[in-house]
Amino acid sequence: MQWLHLLFLGYDNKISLVLAAHVNKFIIDLQRNSYHKLGSQLTV
Repeated sequence: MQWLHLLFLGYDNKISLVLAAHVNKFIIDLQRNSYHKLGSQLTV
């Protein structure tokens, strides 16, 4: 995934910040979904 960092370096700072925010939100949503699935499978 290192090419992503190189890709961000090629953009203007504002654009890279926006892209990074979208990527972070996407990753957080994925983590929430996986945690939700794990939580529904496990009985705490």
